[in-house]
Amino acid sequence: MKISTQFNRFFFGVVIKQIKELPQPLNYQNPFNGEMYEIDLSKVADDGIYQLFKLINPFYPKRGLVCGSTKNLSNKQMTKHIQWLERWIAFNGLELEYVSEEWNRILKDAGIEHE
Repeated sequence: MKISTQFNRFFFGVVIKQIKELPQPLNYQNPFNGEMYEIDLSKVADDGIYQLFKLINPFYPKRGLVCGSTKNLSNKQMTKHIQWLERWIAFNGLELEYVSEEWNRILKDAGIEHE
């Protein structure tokens, strides 16, 4: 099963948008050699930022060195890609707005007040 249109819209319209709005630069540690890099996403074109994310995610489906199209991913593969991005943001000490909103909703539904 390929990624749904709604999931694709969520990825590009929410996830990518909120990552671009974060304080820059973000730190990235290359998992293959351990080197640290600073990535300033404000300097990356809006239509190319998702390409960068495909390249730096070591678990993104690739054929050799060529990254596949997001529209050919399954919902499970796209979920894993988004989770990797969320963890990368968390390693930078930040949190995406939609993640914060969902946690607050869960806490509220559980009767726990969040400050």
